[in-house]
Amino acid sequence: MLGVQHFISQQLSTPFNTVTSWSLFGGNQTDAIGDYDENELSFIDLKKQFKSHPIFTKIESLYNDYRQRLKLIWGYLPQGAIQGDFCYYNMLKQNQGILAIYDFNLAGNEVYLNECIAVGVYHAWHVPYEGRLNGTERFKLFIDAYNKERPLNELERTYAAYTKAIIRAFRFDRVEDGILLESKEEQDLFLQETLHILEELEFNNCDYYDCNFKKFY
Repeated sequence: MLGVQHFISQQLSTPFNTVTSWSLFGGNQTDAIGDYDENELSFIDLKKQFKSHPIFTKIESLYNDYRQRLKLIWGYLPQGAIQGDFCYYNMLKQNQGILAIYDFNLAGNEVYLNECIAVGVYHAWHVPYEGRLNGTERFKLFIDAYNKERPLNELERTYAAYTKAIIRAFRFDRVEDGILLESKEEQDLFLQETLHILEELEFNNCDYYDCNFKKFY
């Protein structure tokens, strides 16, 4: 469904002159939409808590490297009008299978890849789920479905793994949960997983931590 929305959006002129609250590279000088960058703020929060940890330097180096790579090409990625909060709690499904989407207060212009990855990460690793698929498998299903409606172009495919790495590693609720960990063992595991997410640079394949730990997002 998100792929359908983005495909239609790409055919039309956008009615918006603002971005969304999920945008990257705003600068964080204010809390205004367009300046606010939650991903960067989550990284800063993690740094304040764990900057003295032995592996944090590697985490910071990879994060800054990926952010810089993405920043250089961000303006060249396809973008347009989006709903801005494409999550299950903003949808209604009728018995006939018709899906309705509501809550457009966060609508604006956005890089399609950014919303695609953010929505996929949220529904794969953060939505309550009782089935047998792990997060990586759920993410793969989401991306495969998206690609059927709006195939990613070559530039998007090239930078999708970098986008997924920083969004998944530094999603705000994942970082908040990590900061609250009290035992050294849990803190170490959380930071090791953070580093692994950044190092694997996988976009649509199996994840070691997903299959073997299943404790942290």
